[in-house]
Amino acid sequence: MNILSQKELLQFKGIWHSIKVENIASILTSGVLEARTTQRYWQNGMVYRDNQGKAYHDSHYMKGWSMTRDKDYAFGWACVTFLFDWEAIKRDFKIKTISWNYRSASCNVNYDKEREEFVISNIMSQTFDEMKEEYEEITDDIYDNKGSEALEKWRKENGMDIIEYWKRKGTKSISLDKYLKGIFISKETYEIYEGKGFEAVENHPLFKGFISQDEARERHQKSMKPYVYRLKK
Repeated sequence: MNILSQKELLQFKGIWHSIKVENIASILTSGVLEARTTQRYWQNGMVYRDNQGKAYHDSHYMKGWSMTRDKDYAFGWACVTFLFDWEAIKRDFKIKTISWNYRSASCNVNYDKEREEFVISNIMSQTFDEMKEEYEEITDDIYDNKGSEALEKWRKENGMDIIEYWKRKGTKSISLDKYLKGIFISKETYEIYEGKGFEAVENHPLFKGFISQDEARERHQKSMKPYVYRLKK
């Protein structure tokens, strides 16, 4: 097992995104990374916390991918980590630096310090309540028209069930051929799974090697760079 040293890792520059091993084979087979993460945004440019009532709940949503420029922070999250071309991502997608934990009033987080680079696939024009109402109208119409038969017809016509359709609605995907620069595996997770499920990564031409998740977390805690999570003192 080739575990990359900190010195060897310094050669890899870009923006990072971590993925669970359960999803990695299908992502590599499809050649695309679909947008599955949602974040709140407010059309007036403000940022509200969850104890601010209607102002908070009137948010709209954007779909995309949670990424970071700190590889050690990324390595600490999941089994497999993708390295993307930062310049190409910036060129082709809008990116919003956000502070996710700040929105929870129970978190003692400084908005100016906590950082996540949210790569935006699409911005939804509807609020959550408006999206919920539209979804219920579609499902009610399907069930009113022959129930399960209509659902099966929907699946055949759209190539997916209605829940999957709703998750993908209006989203763009990241092409791995166009943006991916490297793939890394957590040594600790690999050992827990005894290598099962990682075959597609190990055989991929962009597989760069193994990293120590424990060492990455330790380095991250020591560095606490300004574009990743940091608590108020």
